[in-house]
Amino acid sequence: MIARWTWLLRQPYRKPECTRWVLSAEAKQIQARLQNAEKSLDGDNARVAQLTAALAKATGAKQDSLDDQLAQAKVQAELDQDEVDNAKQELTRAGAADCNAYRYASE
Repeated sequence: MIARWTWLLRQPYRKPECTRWVLSAEAKQIQARLQNAEKSLDGDNARVAQLTAALAKATGAKQDSLDDQLAQAKVQAELDQDEVDNAKQELTRAGAADCNAYRYASE
């Protein structure tokens, strides 16, 4: 028994060939949601960077206002990051992360 396991462990791993595969309908929907969440996250991160730069130059009441806006932007970025993470997990569960989750394209 041990000899068999040793033999199996020494065998090279063969990845299934994935040449003509398409995403399932469910995976396509999740992928679209992931792309939208990533775009939103990029926008949030740009907004945080913009507010951080403006906050460094601001003084007084404007600084307080920018500080509040920055806090809100950071919270939104965290929410969008959570959405990206959730979509990635769902995409993996839907099977889009490996060849076994795809189906052959019909000709």
